[in-house]
Amino acid sequence: MHATRHFHFITKISKISRPPASGYEIAELPNEKVFMDFLKYYSTNCVLAVLHSGSLRGTAGGGGTGTKIVEDPLTRSFISSINAMNMGNPSETKLALVPGPHAPKMVEEYGVLTYPTVLLFMNGKCVDRVVGARTRELSIKSLFTLRNAQRNIFSRE
Repeated sequence: MHATRHFHFITKISKISRPPASGYEIAELPNEKVFMDFLKYYSTNCVLAVLHSGSLRGTAGGGGTGTKIVEDPLTRSFISSINAMNMGNPSETKLALVPGPHAPKMVEEYGVLTYPTVLLFMNGKCVDRVVGARTRELSIKSLFTLRNAQRNIFSRE
């Protein structure tokens, strides 16, 4: 009987999904006004807003429509490690990069003291936050946020 319980536990653990093979789509937004529009558009999803200290600038060539982080190596490292973690079903979880210097109302309203800080929004309301580049804590909080909202946390890939 003891062996069957152990086997049952191993079976449950093995069913935990991995992050999506393609990674998460990350929107680089220029300011808080654009983020608020993004939040309204994805109001039924879990939105992870990564506030960072790096500035954004248009990329050279290709029409200059894209942006990239240029001054924040910690955030660059943090973002690359996010794709290795399970933040939940990619169709339920949306990520947005917002430069803190261009989002003073968000910094003030949510008491952001350091960068990067991740604000977790569900149904358009901030429900949690992660201070610093803590991917494991972010993964756990995003999965719990989805679960508490009765959403599917498992990737469909």
